[in-house]
Amino acid sequence: MPEKHLARVGPSDPTRIPPDVRPQPPSASYSGFQSEDGSFALEYPANWKVSRTGEGNYIIAPDGAFAQADGSALVTYGIFIGVLPPLGRDLGSATTALLEQQLRDNPDFQVARQPQQINFGTRPGYAAVVVGPSNATGVLEMDTTYTTATTDGKLFYIITVVPETDVSTYNQAFQRIIQSLRMRA
Repeated sequence: MPEKHLARVGPSDPTRIPPDVRPQPPSASYSGFQSEDGSFALEYPANWKVSRTGEGNYIIAPDGAFAQADGSALVTYGIFIGVLPPLGRDLGSATTALLEQQLRDNPDFQVARQPQQINFGTRPGYAAVVVGPSNATGVLEMDTTYTTATTDGKLFYIITVVPETDVSTYNQAFQRIIQSLRMRA
């Protein structure tokens, strides 16, 4: 595997953060965000920043919790949001395909919870959990992948990322983000 070369994105590089140093916890205040194309909107902790990583793809994370590595984003705390072309014949198979891609990209990760049906307001969706050592810090990380379909049949996803030791600190913020999601009808 080629060596990853990191470029600073936030105020500090997460690969240089010792495992016991953490960004500030999520703020109790929230800011609103709407995608450039108006396809979705949500709320996120006011002390986090939004970065666009491609058309329709974003990272929302605290300062110092994300970086770019050879064109890929590394996140130690925060969320990935994006839209992909359909990856399967239905939402369940598309979700499974997305998880398989996550595992190919992170071969040391494993599925901790298989996809379970959930609702995004009135939209059907899925949630699944993968765990493994962070590519940036080596600390055990828990990634929860939420999926639903857009009105034009694409796969919409939110992936929450947090070290396993900080799940309880971030869970409330992640749940508020998910519950605040509004998608264009």
